Amino acid sequence: MHKRGVFNSRAANEHSLWTLVEIVLVLLVVLGLYSFVINVKENRFFERSALSKDIALLMDTMQSVPGDVYVSYVHSGIDMSKYTFNFQTNRIQVEDSDSSASNSYPYYDDKNLVNYYDSPIKNPTEIQLMKTSSRLGVSLEVEQDFITRNCLARTGPELGKGAYIAYSTVLLEPLARALKQKLELDGLGPIAVYSLSQLDDMLQGKRLVLPDGFGYVFMLSSRDVTEEEGLPVTVISSNFESSKLSCFVSNSLRKNLAWASVVEVRQDSRSKTMPENGLGVVLELPRSPAKGPDFGDADVIYSLIDSLSSSVIEYNS
Repeated sequence: MHKRGVFNSRAANEHSLWTLVEIVLVLLVVLGLYSFVINVKENRFFERSALSKDIALLMDTMQSVPGDVYVSYVHSGIDMSKYTFNFQTNRIQVEDSDSSASNSYPYYDDKNLVNYYDSPIKNPTEIQLMKTSSRLGVSLEVEQDFITRNCLARTGPELGKGAYIAYSTVLLEPLARALKQKLELDGLGPIAVYSLSQLDDMLQGKRLVLPDGFGYVFMLSSRDVTEEEGLPVTVISSNFESSKLSCFVSNSLRKNLAWASVVEVRQDSRSKTMPENGLGVVLELPRSPAKGPDFGDADVIYSLIDSLSSSVIEYNS
């Protein structure tokens, strides 16, 4: 009889425990349903859903349109200032600013474009969306400010102040020498200048490894362009961290070069002239017998070297 009492007591305790668990679960479900009902009552659930889908579909459409596209997004029927917008790769999340309730929706992300997102964007009245030949981005800023900002901050360790400058043709040697002087004047260095053929002879088919104290490689090259192309200056970065520096370079070139358009491209290049360590940026300049810039002209040289030098300083600030 005594043993039966022990078993009965144990069974009663277990039953009480499960009853408590069930009560807690029921309370959680009730609280969740209550929160959902409140959201639906205030229309926020449907507003978040509408905003996330609307912007995602708009970003899909922008990426399918040729050329540059700039859109100031405002929803006429929803107060956007009640929400926080988080932009991530392939997905936008719209969240209540005063709670954790949220809705999200996926969108297509072109891997050939570099993403520049101001995120999170809190309580906006409008959002700026941009797609160019090299970027897909979102910002609170107006169009012109957005073009010249949104560069990602340096996250890696500060690099050595030395740089290799390589040039692909003798026409670019004056530019390379002038860039060396400007970098040294701005407190960077040591600076080593090589022709591409000299650099190739040094490497003997191996990848470039920068010595201690060096952190950068600037490759100056040129290509023939047609009259239809205009005068594009192409900034090519060799890896993700280099793309942060190339963003500053591109922004500066856009401000300094009135005669050219600037295209920013990221290529995970395995070229032996791009360093295994440090950052590598290629500046590809247009060469047009009819109307191309004279790379020996003082104004052209100053505009280019000032853009490159100030970009390195800004990247490290």
